[in-house]
Amino acid sequence: MSRRAWSSGLRETWRSILLWMHWRRRAREEQQAYLLSLHREQLEQSKLQHQQQMEAMRQFLLSAMGPLATALQRQDNLLLEKHSQQMELLGEILNSLQPSVRQQLGLPSRPQSSLNSGT
Repeated sequence: MSRRAWSSGLRETWRSILLWMHWRRRAREEQQAYLLSLHREQLEQSKLQHQQQMEAMRQFLLSAMGPLATALQRQDNLLLEKHSQQMELLGEILNSLQPSVRQQLGLPSRPQSSLNSGT
């Protein structure tokens, strides 16, 4: 084999190797681009699903707030009524425990009927 033929064969071999490397790199880049676009697509779908779930939860909470607000108002009213009754009862108890003005002044107590008839 002549030197020229050997050199030409070597050049063709290198050329084939470089061409193979070029196409291999290009195929890898295309595969990476495809995987990246697939990942972006999945991310967008996931984002859309999340937004839909959040909107559904928001709608559920808004629909539940009406009855919840009514129940809380009713509970507040019951507690306020109970508190008022307790305060009224406490006032009655305190009034019954306090001595009357006559007793505080040391005056003899008279029945109510004699007060009205005496004037």
